[in-house]
Amino acid sequence: MSDTIRGIFNILATPFDEDAEVDVASLKNLVNFQIDKGAYGLTILGVLGEAAKLSINERKLVMDTVVDTVDGRVPIVVGTSHADLETCIALSKAAFANGAQGVMIAPSRMDNPTDDAVLALYSAIAEQIEGAIVVQDFPPVNGVMMSPDFLARLAEEVP
Repeated sequence: MSDTIRGIFNILATPFDEDAEVDVASLKNLVNFQIDKGAYGLTILGVLGEAAKLSINERKLVMDTVVDTVDGRVPIVVGTSHADLETCIALSKAAFANGAQGVMIAPSRMDNPTDDAVLALYSAIAEQIEGAIVVQDFPPVNGVMMSPDFLARLAEEVP
């Protein structure tokens, strides 16, 4: 586990303006507010950050804005989940290239989400990227249930 990914990481909402565009000014204010209030780190573009509803360009806009605003003050974890494995990997590589300390990935919806299938997914991602992966476990969205025993196995087999 990365030593930079410890403590409480607030998961940020993605603010939108009246035209349903990413509200960059509000996002910058939100980042600064979180840091000023003592957040150890920030997580962006998770399930509750509306990542699935954003285009790839909008995701990159959010990532660039947050990385620039944070300016190294706290570690950042970027949600890079995507239904397409190659897109997830590309987003993860972009996050690390931009200075993220980790990526947060939820398994995509699967026809048969067995433990072995989920393990194979995370293994395939880990083989293609260099950096910490945070597992986002949110069954209401993707239908994938991960038990504590499985999560322990995942942490051991995909370090």
